[in-house]
Amino acid sequence: MSTTEELFAAAIEAMPESVSASLRRPARSGAIRVVNERIEAQLSVGEIPDDMAALWLMHDGQREGADVFPEFAFLPIGQAISEYSELCYLQSEIDAAEADGYPPEKEFWENWYDPVLFPIGWTPGGSGCLFLIHIENGRIYRFNPDGGIGSCCYQSVHELLARTAEHHKAER
Repeated sequence: MSTTEELFAAAIEAMPESVSASLRRPARSGAIRVVNERIEAQLSVGEIPDDMAALWLMHDGQREGADVFPEFAFLPIGQAISEYSELCYLQSEIDAAEADGYPPEKEFWENWYDPVLFPIGWTPGGSGCLFLIHIENGRIYRFNPDGGIGSCCYQSVHELLARTAEHHKAER
């Protein structure tokens, strides 16, 4: 079985130069510690999956340009931390409003967001969707601010990387 680093290298090799050139330099391990501190502040336990940390330690997301992954661009870690903080804040506001008897359609808000999900990608200039990794099981979900958490898009970072390589090879 291939490592995360090997799979990401293979996906990058399959990308057109215009896409791979948008990848940023590696993140620092201190940034991963900040991510884990933010997660712990929200959940008391847990940290970003090692496979996701490995991706950021190879490339700290991407600059504007074509999407690195088949459906989304790769968030720089600083932006991912900001998105996570904002989502957790908005969810706490929703929870506080719910305690006051609002909003009346509770079912909609129950699945709006969960701090066990951490942002890893976004659809720039498009639908405004975020892609989030579940810190406990490593699955990747789509999130739309208007509709909340969507379906699982990828079962793991390894599946994401394998499908990324296939996608870019098919695009050539």
